[in-house]
Amino acid sequence: MTEISTEKRAEHAILDINSGKSIRAASKDHDVNRTYLTRRILGIPTRAEANEKFQALSQVQEAHLASWAVTQASLGYAPPLHRFKGYAQRILAYNSHHQKLGKKWYTRFLNRNPSVKTLRSHLIDYRRYNGACAENINIFFDRFNRPEIKTIPRCHIYNADEVGLQEGVGDNGMVVGDAYRKFCIRKDSNNRRWTSILECISGDGKAIPPLVIFAGKSVQQQWFPNRNHKKWREGISMSLTTAGRTMRLRLSGLKRHLKRAYRRELTLRNYLYHNDEPTKQDFLESYWCARKEYLIEKHIELGWKVTGIWPRDRSKALNNRWVRDADRRTSSMSISTPSAPDLIEQMAGIGVPTPKSSRDLVILERELFSVESALKTPTARLLFRKLAKALDQRVLEISSAEYQVEVLQAQLEKARPSKRRNVVPDPNQAFVDIVAVGKVQEGLRMEAEGPRLGTGANEPIESVEAESNSEESVEDCIEVLGSQSGTNSSEDE
Repeated sequence: MTEISTEKRAEHAILDINSGKSIRAASKDHDVNRTYLTRRILGIPTRAEANEKFQALSQVQEAHLASWAVTQASLGYAPPLHRFKGYAQRILAYNSHHQKLGKKWYTRFLNRNPSVKTLRSHLIDYRRYNGACAENINIFFDRFNRPEIKTIPRCHIYNADEVGLQEGVGDNGMVVGDAYRKFCIRKDSNNRRWTSILECISGDGKAIPPLVIFAGKSVQQQWFPNRNHKKWREGISMSLTTAGRTMRLRLSGLKRHLKRAYRRELTLRNYLYHNDEPTKQDFLESYWCARKEYLIEKHIELGWKVTGIWPRDRSKALNNRWVRDADRRTSSMSISTPSAPDLIEQMAGIGVPTPKSSRDLVILERELFSVESALKTPTARLLFRKLAKALDQRVLEISSAEYQVEVLQAQLEKARPSKRRNVVPDPNQAFVDIVAVGKVQEGLRMEAEGPRLGTGANEPIESVEAESNSEESVEDCIEVLGSQSGTNSSEDE
């Protein structure tokens, strides 16, 4: 049994003892050592509680970190390792300890908090993520209940999607090699040109040939005919979307399986033909082989069925975990601060600084117990643990508020308009003189600081054209006028 399961069983055993059961019977019923259970009842701390004073962060702070990471992941902003460790370092700094977290702190943190672990992230469009709610799903399926849409047959319901593929492999897969090596090198063409493929399917399990769009090598500076984009729709799409047209074509299933099959076919083709640099013909043949393997008719019908579009079943979309967790994602995490307990009278005579974190409170506890050994009781230890928890909660609140202030300040700084001034060049010089730029910068700085003693507020600055666009702090934004504008300005003078 692990220590966590032992803790839970001990808690249930203590509840039974409080209800009137004997220690022997409770320890036997819950499979807990009687000595361990007796020590817990007397208030003797466990091994984890005793080692808490040697940790960089207390258990309360680590529990807050784990809860914060879970909340951020549910909102779609799962913190990477450097961001998570940076937030922990911020909390440690508010504990009045400026040392850095060790290299193995993250591993030990995961061992102490099994509720979180490292996961592989998958990027998803924010519009899809934010739109996964019951309200949007119901609106979407309500449109199928309209009379003008109900009469549309199944064969006339189409869905189009875009698939992006690299012309190369671009995947570091697992291989078999020498046992004494850490990794094995594979030759690759390093071709990362992106190709877009448009697939279109119907509700009765049919599909039309795909439209493949290759990336051009150079941009052509001429006009293109307006009907080029209609050739595929009129020549292929319209001819294959006629009702009653019997054609056993293939559809798109999951993109992940299609891309995996394409990479496998391309790797096998390069190995068989000793082709280190595949061509576009190899790309098309590899994609066609993968398409024949995965984009088959039964996958099309299964895709319509899983989404609940055909046959109609909105419960399949509403029971999706992203939709069910929509309310939980939007709810923000609240931090509750426990009430601070009263300080005992003997603390007033000890010459120690005011504690700012649980670590400082451990030092204060040690000094107090050395002065009066009679206070070394389980009740006093419980009191100090409550005080440490309250201090840790305060540190967490300050750290969270500081982080939010920094984010808001960054947004405010980004949205703040900037003042600009024009540098008037000398028409007799080919380039702007650095002295003129320095004068403009000095004028911006003086305007930001305000008028000084002995200087009129309306005194003009030589060779400077002001544009008062903001009352905030001024950035060094300078616009250099052309030689023609400089000539005109000098003539006006």
